[in-house]
Amino acid sequence: MCFVKRFCAAFCLQRRPSMLDPAPEQPDMVVEIEYNSGLHPRDAKYEDLEKAKEYPHRFYLRPAECTAQVMWEEPDESGRLQLMGPAPYRLRSDHSKHPCYLRVKNTTPHKVRMLWIDYNGNEIAYELVEPGNTVIQQTFTTHPWLVREVTTCTELLLNGCEAFVASPAMLEQSRRAAAAAAVAAAASGANAQQHQQQNGQAGQQQQQQQVQLQPGIPVVEVEVQELPQLIWTKETHAYFPAWFKTNIQTLLLCHQKLQHAIVNEADGHDGRTHLGHIPSLLMPHIVALAAPETPQGVHFPTVARSCIKPILLPAPPSKEDDETEQGTAAAEEPEGVEDMEE
Repeated sequence: MCFVKRFCAAFCLQRRPSMLDPAPEQPDMVVEIEYNSGLHPRDAKYEDLEKAKEYPHRFYLRPAECTAQVMWEEPDESGRLQLMGPAPYRLRSDHSKHPCYLRVKNTTPHKVRMLWIDYNGNEIAYELVEPGNTVIQQTFTTHPWLVREVTTCTELLLNGCEAFVASPAMLEQSRRAAAAAAVAAAASGANAQQHQQQNGQAGQQQQQQQVQLQPGIPVVEVEVQELPQLIWTKETHAYFPAWFKTNIQTLLLCHQKLQHAIVNEADGHDGRTHLGHIPSLLMPHIVALAAPETPQGVHFPTVARSCIKPILLPAPPSKEDDETEQGTAAAEEPEGVEDMEE
């Protein structure tokens, strides 16, 4: 096994030239490979999320084919709620009847920006959240939120999903937790400042915000999380970096050629041990060990995003938009965004 790891490192990570490598444009060209960034390459269709002047504003007009994997609950014949899905669905805000707050904590080393998905399914940019910081965002149930890293616009996860939608069940759970915490604080005689210090983690900073929490409105806890790593299989091979796929192609061609040379030798062995003596069944394991750290992506198909959970909707997704409901929603003020232009 140690030999296999050393071979993978020497062959795949040092970028040895091969017959299949493209000819370099310059003699001394250096190929730079970024490892373990947890992010995807920047997509040119997105603007710079950090340097834009005014927020909130309309950030990205999501195309009609831009869907997310969702799940929802529906009653069966006996009246019990059954979890349905996952199924593709175009996210959008529905109504603004039940207010709540999201306490969003950034647990990643990346600076991210929060984005609200409006009534037409487009992204509206809001707060920046520094690594390790927490922000409070006022919203409503049925309103989806997502986060993007500011330099590459890579979409990260909220509570393990590509987007987060608060539900009435979450609000009820939050109310119960807040009531229990208030009773515990009153019993121990702790004041609000002591209670904050007990529950705050060492070194965590709170961003300064002009958010006045209204009593009686529940607060839902949300975490910004890293993308899980892509696991190499024959099905996910296509989603790894191009340099890795080129080197693996060279490796397998060399292995096949050397195996044929062994078969064609008169005595079957010339006394040397080389790549051709590795059994073919072992090669997939070698490739899996050599695979670089590559994040899964919400834009990948299901086979390449197996660790990203579907979004739990508070209600079954509607297949057809109700014109009356759309007109009512469009007339509502969308979370503090006034006079937005397309």
